[in-house]
Amino acid sequence: MRKALIYGLVFAMYGNVLGVADAAYIIKLKNGNEYITTRYWQEGRQVFFDTYDGVFGIERTFVTKIEKTDQIVRLARR
Repeated sequence: MRKALIYGLVFAMYGNVLGVADAAYIIKLKNGNEYITTRYWQEGRQVFFDTYDGVFGIERTFVTKIEKTDQIVRLARR
């Protein structure tokens, strides 16, 4: 049991070190552009999502669809 816990912790640490997130979303815009992000949320008429340098927000009217995807997202190093 103790070995399993240690292996689990080591695996979790390597996942954080590699900067890989397993859940991602594709935000599709009316102009054809797409953004892939690990997290998004809505505040009023804006859709916000994480980007490499911080948070980006766009008007909800510019978004055609937000889909969950299995694509791997590599997070930026700081």
